Amino acid sequence: MKRKRLISMILALMLALCLLPAAMAAGLPFTDVPDGAWYASDVENAYLLGLINGKAPDKFAPDDNMTYAEAVKLAACMHQNAADGSITLKNGNPWYKTYVDYAKDNYIISKDYDWNAPATRAGYLEIFANALPFSMLSERNYVPEGGIPDVPISHPQAYEIYMMYRAGIVQGVDANFNCSPDSNIKRSEVAAILSRMTDPNMRKDFTVPAPKAPASPDFDYAAAMAVNEYLATATLPGGLKPGYTFEGVYDIYAVYDVDRDGQKELLFSIYNAPVAGQITAVYKLDTATGGLAEEYIGTNATIFLGNGTAICYLSHSTGLETDEYWPYDIYVYNKATDEYDYAASVSYWVKSVRDKDALGNKFPSDIDKDGDGIVALVTDADADGLEYLDGNDFEVWFSRYASESDWETVNDIGWHPLYQAKG
Repeated sequence: MKRKRLISMILALMLALCLLPAAMAAGLPFTDVPDGAWYASDVENAYLLGLINGKAPDKFAPDDNMTYAEAVKLAACMHQNAADGSITLKNGNPWYKTYVDYAKDNYIISKDYDWNAPATRAGYLEIFANALPFSMLSERNYVPEGGIPDVPISHPQAYEIYMMYRAGIVQGVDANFNCSPDSNIKRSEVAAILSRMTDPNMRKDFTVPAPKAPASPDFDYAAAMAVNEYLATATLPGGLKPGYTFEGVYDIYAVYDVDRDGQKELLFSIYNAPVAGQITAVYKLDTATGGLAEEYIGTNATIFLGNGTAICYLSHSTGLETDEYWPYDIYVYNKATDEYDYAASVSYWVKSVRDKDALGNKFPSDIDKDGDGIVALVTDADADGLEYLDGNDFEVWFSRYASESDWETVNDIGWHPLYQAKG
């Protein structure tokens, strides 16, 4: 235990190199941090370890806000020290640019924030959930999906917020574990988060109860229950059990409007299974039952184009393709049925792989008008047999399902790993 404490102190002292100069005096000189305040011990710990300073010699300003620029600086320094054992980051122009660039390069953030604006609680937690390796934020609390009342599964930062709850870094703003995600984070809360991230002994232990069922069908509730069920029993909505439950192999999930109908769907992509069970499944709210209904199912190599069309890459090739030219099925969203319909299949014949197919047919050089040794074999759902197409002819054929711009706007779904919550 003493060794862990020493490591935490070393980490904190290294962080101080990247923050304001740490005070040298022991104890708390701040007149605005009452002994009985919930954050008093966190402020004392963070202050004495050099993590954060007052805004004046005798003022900590616990209710003041922190900007996104200040937040990303702290996160970048924390990450660099955990990764390299030292902090070499310095101010840039503007002063926060160095930290923003480092945070992007190291996947702490993937977007720009309004750097001079006060950080919201959700925004701050989104940044700091990626400031340390996943192994240093291991879960210790049972927090079921949907258990945080004001953070539904469809919230943009739900995954990061739940991660920080499960790791004991935060526990909410009230007895019901509400997060108040849109409120600005206070310096008192920042001190608590910094203290708990650098010293695991300061983290909180608690259990969040399961969410209460709504009075009427609700997508967020149904999706949360589906994720919880899969974590508990490896069973998807409708009773499908894809396969294995190996340790260390994570399936993934997301909440996203993949079909572009204006309503979000729940997606599972399964990897912890035999090949036949490695699927991507899309579920919509069933307003009749209050549960979820299947909208699409295909391989876990499915991508969704910008117009909602699903490109389902197959698990096996025909033996005529290369990795660059892999066979796939096309599924198109049907607004009338609110489901995906099979539309067509595409495979390729690459002459350099084989100049004859399994039946002894020669490569169709007469179809290969551009002479690149590659032709497409297409089958429409409403047509009989295969059709060989090449170059522009193939592009014209494919345009009935999606345009070139749709390929350029493949949905950035935002997948998250599914890992077993402690029960």
